[in-house]
Amino acid sequence: MDPKDFGLNVEVEIITPANAEAYLKNNAHHRKVKQKKIDAYVKDLTEGVWRLNGKTITFDSNGRLLGGQHRLHAIVQSGKSLKIGRAHV
Repeated sequence: MDPKDFGLNVEVEIITPANAEAYLKNNAHHRKVKQKKIDAYVKDLTEGVWRLNGKTITFDSNGRLLGGQHRLHAIVQSGKSLKIGRAHV
C-alpha cells in the first residue's frame, strides 16, 4: 500500500535544532510536555543510540504540528540533528 492512497505524505529528513524550534512554534498543543520524556530522548541523542524507528513528526495540511513535540524538544535541548520521518496528513 502507498501511504499517499490514504492522504499521507511521508518522507525522511534530518531535523536540525533550528528546524525543530520552528516546528514547535506551530504546535497544536494537544498534549502536556513531559520533561522526563524529553530528557530520555536527549540522552539517546547525545549518546548516539537513537535509531530511525518509524515514528514520525506529523503535521496537518496547514503545517500545524500534530505529533512529535517531545522529540522536537529533545532535538532543541540536545543541540543535535536527528534523521526522522516527517508526515503530512
